[in-house]
Amino acid sequence: MGGMGWFSRRRKTGPDEELTAPADPEDAEGDSEPGATEPATAELDIAESGAELDIAESGAESGAESGAEPGFAELDIGDLGPEFEAGRPWTGRALLLPATPTPTNASELARIAAKAAQSVAGIELDFSPASLEQVDGILDGFRDAGSDVMAESIFIFGCYIGEVMVRNAGYIWVDTPADLAKHLGILTVYHPETQAHANPINKAFKRVDYGEPDNLPYFYQVFASDGPFG
Repeated sequence: MGGMGWFSRRRKTGPDEELTAPADPEDAEGDSEPGATEPATAELDIAESGAELDIAESGAESGAESGAEPGFAELDIGDLGPEFEAGRPWTGRALLLPATPTPTNASELARIAAKAAQSVAGIELDFSPASLEQVDGILDGFRDAGSDVMAESIFIFGCYIGEVMVRNAGYIWVDTPADLAKHLGILTVYHPETQAHANPINKAFKRVDYGEPDNLPYFYQVFASDGPFG
């Protein structure tokens, strides 16, 4: 499952809006200091050899139904440790996404990820916890290309992970409170009963950058338990 079958940078454009979502790859759930970023922008498309699926166009179609607007997101992944073995990590460049990453649009970004999995890899994602095994494999296939090349695709699959938590584990999408946003990023999922915040988007980046130790089924198991850490 080659990385470039999913993503290609076709042109650069100036951002209309930059949203900061800093996170440390050593800590998917918090307590990191955001570092400097050098934003650039890239148009996203998800493609299969011989038949291209442009995710921006997919978002435009769904945007007519949901009112979602394309948007940008910025993430600071911090310093990489000695165990880093994947391709170039995300530099923190601003990303052109199919819709602005907000709680209202997060489920739509997740739906676009599921559509891409079906169109590109023939994988049908049903938003069940078991489907995270399949997403784990998709993200593992992005490792050679690296998270900088695959950042837009990783971001929307992070939204898919979060949507699985919303549909199955009692979480809701939220704008992260200001006191936590600098550590967790602006878009997270929150459990009203346990008061746990989880950052599935950063977990998706960690899965690409660090591999199997950051696998998604374990992440879900931790945050789907009765308490924030099981």
